[in-house]
Amino acid sequence: MVRSMYAAVAGLRAHQTKMDVIGNNIANVNTYGYKKARATFRDQFYATVKGSSAPGETYGGGNPSQIGYGSQIASIDVAHTTGGIAYTDVGTHVMISGNGYYLVGQYNKDGYDVTSKTDGNNPTALNLTRVGIFNFDGNGNLVDGNRNHVYGFKNHAEIGKDPDYLKPDAGGGTPKKTLEALQIPQIVMNKDGSPKLDGDGKYELVKYDADGKAENVGTDEYAASMKLSSISIGQDGTVSGINDKKQVVIIGKIAVANVPNPNALESMGNSYFKAKDNTGIVTAEIPGEGSTGALESGRAEMSNVDLSEEFTDMITAQRGFQANTRIITVTDQMLEELVNLKR
Repeated sequence: MVRSMYAAVAGLRAHQTKMDVIGNNIANVNTYGYKKARATFRDQFYATVKGSSAPGETYGGGNPSQIGYGSQIASIDVAHTTGGIAYTDVGTHVMISGNGYYLVGQYNKDGYDVTSKTDGNNPTALNLTRVGIFNFDGNGNLVDGNRNHVYGFKNHAEIGKDPDYLKPDAGGGTPKKTLEALQIPQIVMNKDGSPKLDGDGKYELVKYDADGKAENVGTDEYAASMKLSSISIGQDGTVSGINDKKQVVIIGKIAVANVPNPNALESMGNSYFKAKDNTGIVTAEIPGEGSTGALESGRAEMSNVDLSEEFTDMITAQRGFQANTRIITVTDQMLEELVNLKR
């Protein structure tokens, strides 16, 4: 009889954990980019009262008799399905329409390689997130709500010319391009009063003719660093703005990480995930390529929590918990009767 009590206690613990998961899902029903979790059960170990036996000439075979010791949590899985759409009408708010994760983290002047390696200088060293609520800070850095830098590809012109720009060398060596923190270049003045670009590289400039057709006008170190307006983000992650010469300035492209096994990601809080051993080789891609989804500007991804499903799971968890408490109560009554056999 004591075994039934132990089994019920194990069941109580498992159902309490399931309720904890449900509670966290409901608490984050309005959290942008939140991915719901699900707790599953499995049975625990067994005590074998009688083992199985093979059939013989005189007697037939016998089946085993076992008594279980309750249930336990088998797994707590995260469902990485896409959540609903929240329309924000802000140009720097973007949603990934499909697979992929933004790459954000602290500023690293050397950048990161676009493919996982073993030295830590790769996308797995950055945080992964589905929350694309970005903005530019006072220094022109593209950052998220936690003040982490958003990483991507600055050299837009080179990416367009060379389709293999982001791929590893033919011998499987280091990729040609690194991930860099995206920012609007700043103007500083030389001692003689001439402008100097505070940053590295040139930025591609585009202008449109009377028919609305785009025309590449080359690169300019200074025009790109003028005050930009109407900053927007395209479906392929291209971040652009209009300078005071009415030219479209390409700042860079936001990168999206392709994770082969997103179920292996570890939640870090603040809507961040970290790539771990079982995620596979994480690669940084241009949005819409390499199995990743395109970006949708002016939108944010809502939580994928389904309240009707959570309340249904809550009812089943409550009833399961209640049934296990009844086992404890009945077992206690039986023990009481046993103690009172001799009065």
